[in-house]
This record gives sequence, structure tokens and C-alpha cells, in this order.
Amino acid sequence: MDVIELIKLKLDPLLKNTYQTYENQIDSNIKDIINTNLLELNDIGLLVSGKIGNRRTFEDIEIKDDLNLYKIDINTHNIDKVISLPSLMSIKRAKDFLTNYNNFIIYIFIDYKYIDNKINIINIHVQNIESLDWSYLSIQNLGKGQLQLKNISELTFNNNVTRREWLNILKNKGSEYYNNLLLKITEYKTIWDDDFYN
Repeated sequence: MDVIELIKLKLDPLLKNTYQTYENQIDSNIKDIINTNLLELNDIGLLVSGKIGNRRTFEDIEIKDDLNLYKIDINTHNIDKVISLPSLMSIKRAKDFLTNYNNFIIYIFIDYKYIDNKINIINIHVQNIESLDWSYLSIQNLGKGQLQLKNISELTFNNNVTRREWLNILKNKGSEYYNNLLLKITEYKTIWDDDFYN
């Protein structure tokens, strides 16, 4: 059984469960619950470590087996909110990490409802980054470019895309982003210079 299937197996019991929490603690509490469940994978020979709260890494949990390294990021979504635009990671970090084919980035998307200081987990999706359809991704102007979901409420997955195909699209989208950035900077500089002589 592959790591994604093992993660799903561990998280399935959380579906439809209700947990007591305060609104400002929802995200951290859900991540704590998932972290606790996934740490049980240590019992079958995987090396699982939680990195929740470490802002220097993009992942919440890391899993290692004999050959591979899995960085796991948890995204939570209140389904009563129409729009949610979570940032995923920098495009440079995605490129650097994924060009090693023993590295994997896995996203856990949690849909929940929040009523009367209680969260009810409605859906759990566990997917490789390659399964994220590019029609729902954009590159935002932050740092060297930040990969962002256009709207997590409308997210769909495509499991027929290979790592190489996904990285090819990333390369093309990144080049397009940097070309547009150059045009904008050139325009800004022209306006800046012209303002001094008018």
C-alpha cells in the first residue's frame, strides 16, 4: 500500500466526527488531530515527524521510508465560506524539491463546518501536488513567485498527470510569470523616470 493510501486509511475515521474548539484555534487543532493519527504510521516502519508550528518549512508533517521523502501540507477549509485562496509554496521550492524523483509533496485538504464552538470534518482529500489541476492554480507576486489555489471551494484533481508533465507546466507558467513581471517592472520604471521630467 502506498503512502497516500496509508494516510487515507488513518484519516478516514475522522470523517463526520465532531471536535470541541474555539474559532481562533480551528486550524491548529485540526492539524494536531491529523498529526496524532499519522504518527501511528511509525508503528509499521515509516518514520513520521510532525513539524507543526515550524514556519521555516512548508510542510506540517514529514514521512520517510527506505527510499522516499514525503512532505505533507495540511490545508483546512470552512465550507460555509465561499472563497478561500490558500498559498501553497514558492515555485522555486517546488522545482528544487520535485526534480528529485524520490521526493513527494502531498496535500491534505480538510473541509469542515464550524457551529457552536464545534468542528465537524466533512471531507478529506489526500493528493500529490501533481494531481492539482493547473486550471485551479496561479502564481502570485510574492518573493520569487508563490503557488496559490484560485479557490479551494472549486478544487478538482487530475491523477493522470505525470511528475515530468506537471514540472513542464510549472516551468512554462514560471517563465510566463517572470516575463510578465519584467514587463511590469519596465513599465513602472518608465513611469517613475518620466514623472521626474514632467
